[in-house]
Amino acid sequence: MAKTIIMPIFGLVLFIWALVAANGFGPTFSKPTKILDGTPVVVVFFQCVTTAIGPKATLALNMPDFTRYAKYPKQVFWTQAVGLMVLVTMCGVLGATVTSAAMVIYDVPASQAWNPLFVATLWENRAAQFFAGLCWSFAVIGTNISANSVSFSNDLSLWFPKYGNTSGD
Repeated sequence: MAKTIIMPIFGLVLFIWALVAANGFGPTFSKPTKILDGTPVVVVFFQCVTTAIGPKATLALNMPDFTRYAKYPKQVFWTQAVGLMVLVTMCGVLGATVTSAAMVIYDVPASQAWNPLFVATLWENRAAQFFAGLCWSFAVIGTNISANSVSFSNDLSLWFPKYGNTSGD
């Protein structure tokens, strides 16, 4: 729960910093698509979509574990629709914006600027570097706990039904 409050605030601050420091969105949104190895744009587009969806695979795979506790099937529709479509898209736009801004501000190639932890190492403010690292660590730990705890608890109740059965049997 704390991660859902802290990380959007951190992301918004990072987004605003990128826009202000680069005096706009930077080159990413103004450059034409240029693929150097000749791969068709549609292929690269779907590779990028797959890359964006990949980290959410654990959550998508565990969706039945989360939804089984709903009182009715449609109860979880809006939270999943907002969480998996809107927020993931916003994260992608934030990432592209910060990458583009870092390319302008620090004159680094996109291959380095895509990594927010690398961008944080370029900051001159050590406190900002520390809090950025802390926020990303918190996000990774929080995501893994939330993504894996429900399915693991269901596995434990299967392995040890005597200790997980609360029905009184």
